[in-house]
Amino acid sequence: MRPMDRATLEQRLRAAKAHVALGDDHIERQREVVSALKKDGKDATAAQTLLNTFRGLQEIHVANMLRLTDELAKLPK
Repeated sequence: MRPMDRATLEQRLRAAKAHVALGDDHIERQREVVSALKKDGKDATAAQTLLNTFRGLQEIHVANMLRLTDELAKLPK
């Protein structure tokens, strides 16, 4: 696999940062949904499962962002 050029890495890093930000928003909103369901005495199982899925995806997005940041840092300026 051939290394990416700086412009490609920078573009992918911007996209990764956007995914992380969007993931943060999804997680926060889903936390609110779970909390509201529990407060109302309703079954929050499916909502909690979705929240856990969002958290798992977020770990992947963060890892990708960090990998891209590291790759970019290794390129000559």
